[in-house]
Amino acid sequence: LMYAERAVRTVNPLLRKGEDPHKALMAYRATPLSHGSCPAQLLVGQNIKMPLLVSQEKLRPDWPDLQVLQQRDQDLNMKQAFWFNKRHKVKVNQELRPGPRVWVKNIL
Repeated sequence: LMYAERAVRTVNPLLRKGEDPHKALMAYRATPLSHGSCPAQLLVGQNIKMPLLVSQEKLRPDWPDLQVLQQRDQDLNMKQAFWFNKRHKVKVNQELRPGPRVWVKNIL
């Protein structure tokens, strides 16, 4: 009974303010409640499809700063390489120069 009273208090302003009562009720039924499920899902067993209501401001593209993303990507790559090398005990060898003898493993 308490939930029904709360639903009536929520729906009445929607019906008074809204131009289309059907859209207002549909929006209420599609909105998740505090427990995560929406009324339509509890009643029918599946979510209802709603038209996407988005402000014009949200539709304008907003590009992130490319330099910041590249720097972050480079930092993550360096961190990943560090931990990979540490985990697999990678050793950095000195550069080979002409002259000294080296051992070559025969793969054949």
